[in-house]
Amino acid sequence: MGWFNRLKLVNKILSPVLISAALTLTVGLYGLSVSKEMTANLTEVYTNNMLSLEYLANMRHALMAHARAELRLLTVRDPDDVQAVGGRSTYYWGEYERWSKKYLPLATSTEEKAILPQLADKLTSYQEVTERTRRLLKNSKYDEAAALS
Repeated sequence: MGWFNRLKLVNKILSPVLISAALTLTVGLYGLSVSKEMTANLTEVYTNNMLSLEYLANMRHALMAHARAELRLLTVRDPDDVQAVGGRSTYYWGEYERWSKKYLPLATSTEEKAILPQLADKLTSYQEVTERTRRLLKNSKYDEAAALS
């Protein structure tokens, strides 16, 4: 410790400042590396989880709006109203398909992959019932269409 006592006052003040600066630089560089890693992790969470949830929510909304429009077709008789409701139904089915195409590449877990074929089967039967209902409505068989839906 005698060497420190022999130093000039300037060197005694400068040495802790330089040590503090080096320590600050080291901690700062470590913080930057951790923040880059955290950014990468958050990006992964967003693209793998949050984006999937957003697409699923949009798919659900479009499918519910489509089903509501199809149900509404049972209550309207005016040709202009039927055409307007049919247009909404077609629009929302297109929205469902658009969001579905965005979601499918993100479905990576085994559970999601197992559920997707079940969803496809249920959508096929949903579309078949919807088409049968529309044919019955087109032929003015309103009671049969209501019983089918």
